[in-house]
Amino acid sequence: MIDYKKIYFGYLLVVLISIPLHSQDDECDILCRAGVQPQDVPKSKPKPRPEIKKDTYSNRRSYSSYNQSNLIIKNTESTKKDIANIKNWIYKNADLSRAPFDVDIKLTSASGSNDSFRIGNLNFSVIDNYYDTKYEIVSIGSLACNGNTLGYGINETRPIELMLKELEMPTLPKRSEDYSCKIENIALDFDGIGGMTNGESRESLLYELEREMGSRQLANLMIGLFEDIDVYYEGVSSYNENIIRSQIKNVISFGNSSFSVYLDADSETDLSILYEIFSEAKIFLTTVVGRNLMNELANAQEVIPLDVYKKIAMTVEENQYEDRFYEATERFVNSFEDLGIDFDNLEASYAPGLSKIYKISFGVNWSNELFREIAYASGGTIDAALLAAKGFTVNKMNKYEIQMLLQSAGLDRNLQGLYLDYAYTLYDQIYEQAKIFINNPKGLLLELEFPLGLDEQIFYEIEKNPMMAFNVLNNMEFSITANPVF
Repeated sequence: MIDYKKIYFGYLLVVLISIPLHSQDDECDILCRAGVQPQDVPKSKPKPRPEIKKDTYSNRRSYSSYNQSNLIIKNTESTKKDIANIKNWIYKNADLSRAPFDVDIKLTSASGSNDSFRIGNLNFSVIDNYYDTKYEIVSIGSLACNGNTLGYGINETRPIELMLKELEMPTLPKRSEDYSCKIENIALDFDGIGGMTNGESRESLLYELEREMGSRQLANLMIGLFEDIDVYYEGVSSYNENIIRSQIKNVISFGNSSFSVYLDADSETDLSILYEIFSEAKIFLTTVVGRNLMNELANAQEVIPLDVYKKIAMTVEENQYEDRFYEATERFVNSFEDLGIDFDNLEASYAPGLSKIYKISFGVNWSNELFREIAYASGGTIDAALLAAKGFTVNKMNKYEIQMLLQSAGLDRNLQGLYLDYAYTLYDQIYEQAKIFINNPKGLLLELEFPLGLDEQIFYEIEKNPMMAFNVLNNMEFSITANPVF
């Protein structure tokens, strides 16, 4: 009997990634025609812990041999043309001629090489077609990225072509890679946003915020933060088989660095499932769609040939009642059973060893000027809270006092043996930093490290048995830093 539920999920997955491949001779079987050999599909292996070499971050050269002309961002004119072509295709094929709004994207400069690109003065606007009115929404002073990822320069089209035209995951390099992006002077236009949504201006929005926050000064501060935003992102990746170990750092600054948010993470991801998906999707499309259409896609001059993708989707839909479609879909769905993915129960599905977290940090800081303005606008509330907090840092509590405090908070006395020592350790770590912060509050940084790695499976186990949370705590190093500088 045909399992229509599996067929539905298989069809959904394939349509989402419906991309073709090069064909082979007529005499080949399905695997052969798809260009897949048994050794092409990576097998799941125990994950070693690859060494992270932080000193490789300074390596900014591209080691790809790909031609300089095959770039995502080439120059100003080609970038403008690419944006216009994609926009026109969407409007034509989605029949948006009667849509109430239109989108306008403009830029003044663009340039790129294999491992870097830059776009200057990028502006997004919305046009009200009924009233023939243009609303400025957001502007970006500059967007620049450089470095290498997945074995290619960050601006090369080749990895995109591999995944979207040849339906293959790029082969992971043997060496470490680094990359970074910086977006400067992001500014939200509140006159344009307000005018588009409800016909109001920046002043109207300011008035509404004043009513909600109770202070004109706080409302001005809030809007001002979003009129000058900078974003910085950097990462280092190292590879071992199909496992990628990544260290990332992200800083978002608001209001000319008046307020900043910091996030960094050290994690490990097993990409085996992606190789499996691409391999099986290749077999499916070769079987259902046919080689001629696949060759058309593979040989297309465009990096993302939208018209060919449309043909593929229509062909898949036309052939959905053919026997070969049912057989190919069944194979596609069943291929993930050994990876722990059950399409009949997706919530319970789990691919073992998919990812691990080794470190995650989150922090915020702010300028003295911003804090003084907020404290003044609060009418003394913040100053009073800090004064009260100082009372808790005059004398350091002992373990017995911590125990009494936990009991007064209503925590189960029978479980104190499990969490008391840990709670006091946390208190001991926090105490000194808390004193620093309360006396001169400029920000906080929270860091969680897991030397053995925190597998995502633990969250499913905690859901079933909350006591498993203590396993996480025992494998965690905690620290908090007052007034960090990012």
